[in-house]
Amino acid sequence: MGQDEREGELIYENNHVQIRATRVRGANEHDVWIGEHYFLFQRGCLREFAEVTDPARLRGGLRNYDPQIPFALDYYGVSEHEFALCLARARIEELKDMLRQTHSTVKAFRNFAERI
Repeated sequence: MGQDEREGELIYENNHVQIRATRVRGANEHDVWIGEHYFLFQRGCLREFAEVTDPARLRGGLRNYDPQIPFALDYYGVSEHEFALCLARARIEELKDMLRQTHSTVKAFRNFAERI
């Protein structure tokens, strides 16, 4: 599947890693592409992995989640440190989006309250 055919909202991309937010049955999940290798991070996985600061611990967690993830990282020359930064940057983008949505909601409530 080419990059143009991938579904979901692109929240992070670099040379070998692409992370897209998807909604499956109402749950937020993430499509993670390492090169042409695809992995589905189920609800909460991106947040959990993005908070891991020790690369060795991250590698173990990724291996437990899907043994092919470390293989894909090695195949494309992506270090655990670099992948940890990718996950953290994707999570930051999600948090920024949540903040924007919350700000819009508060602004709408404020406008509504002023009209009453």
